[in-house]
Amino acid sequence: MNTVQQIAETIHDTVQEGANAAEDIHRLIAEFPLDVLATIKPLEAAVAEVRDIQARTIEGVYGLVRQINDRVSEIVIEAGESDRA
Repeated sequence: MNTVQQIAETIHDTVQEGANAAEDIHRLIAEFPLDVLATIKPLEAAVAEVRDIQARTIEGVYGLVRQINDRVSEIVIEAGESDRA
């Protein structure tokens, strides 16, 4: 493995870990007000819908971050390989 690949993989892994940690924190913080609202009986159904939408949105956003991270890493590695050729 060459230096460009090592650097690209290190950056990729760091961004991946950061995205995972941010997503976990985001989920925890986002759940708190919904937990409180869910204790109000008339709001239970609405809160369940909001939880579902919120979970899909958070998953989508961080999934996109991971996809971009994967693609950037691929591009950097390909560029590094073409520079050596």
